[in-house]
Amino acid sequence: MSDAGDLDRLKEEFVAAVSHELRTPLTAMIGFLEMLRAGEAGELNPEQERYLGIVHRSAERLRRLVGDLLFVSDLDESGLRLRLEEGVRLDEVAAEAVESARPLAIARELDLLLAAAAEVRVTGDHERLGELIAQLISNALKFTPAGGAVTVRVAAEAGTASLEVEDTGIGIPLGEQERLFSRFFRTSAATEQAIPGTGLGLAIAKAIVDAHGGTVSVTSSPGVGTRFRVELPLGRAEPTPGES
Repeated sequence: MSDAGDLDRLKEEFVAAVSHELRTPLTAMIGFLEMLRAGEAGELNPEQERYLGIVHRSAERLRRLVGDLLFVSDLDESGLRLRLEEGVRLDEVAAEAVESARPLAIARELDLLLAAAAEVRVTGDHERLGELIAQLISNALKFTPAGGAVTVRVAAEAGTASLEVEDTGIGIPLGEQERLFSRFFRTSAATEQAIPGTGLGLAIAKAIVDAHGGTVSVTSSPGVGTRFRVELPLGRAEPTPGES
C-alpha cells in the first residue's frame, strides 16, 4: 500500500475510534440536559432555559456528526446492512421526515412543502429510507436562504418510485456537481459562506440509495436552486452484499 493509502487508512481508523468513544459520554450529556430542561433539578428562569437550549442544540449537532462518522465507518467495515420489508410506504416515510424537519424550516424562515402520491410502496429498509430523506431535506434547508422553499415530492411512474427534494437555494456550479456524493466534499459556496457541515450527508444518502438498487441524480443552477432526484424499484430491491 502507498504512503498516501496508509495515511488514509490510519485517518479512517482514528475517526472511527474517536467517534465510538464520543458516543457514550455524549448520550449521557444529552440525557442530563433534557432532565435539566424538564425541571427535574429545580425550576429554571428564562435565562437559564435559553442557555440550556443553546447547549442542547449544540450537543444534538455533535451527536448527528458522530452518527454520520459512525455510519461511514460501518459502511467501510461491513457494508450497509438493510432490514428489508415488503410494501414500505415511501409517501409515509417522506411525511415523517418532513414533519421532523419542520421546526428547523420554521426557525430558518423557509417553507417546507410535501407533494406525495398515496401508497407509493417499495421494498426497503424503513429506517434507512427515512435517513435518506432526512439527509436530503437537511441539505436543502442548509443551503436555502430565508424566504425560500424546499419541496419534497413522491410519485410512482413506470414501475419506479421517485423521490425529489427541490430547493430555491444558492445552487451548485456545474463543475462541482460530479463530486457532490464524495465523502467530505464541500462546495466552494459552502466554504466561502462558512455554511457548517462535514460533507458526509450526500455520501450517506447515495450509499442508502445504492443499497436499495436505486439511482440518485442532481440538477442545479447557481442562484436558482437544486433538485435531487432518487429513483427506486417499485418491486423488491436486489440484495446487496452487506444485507441481512
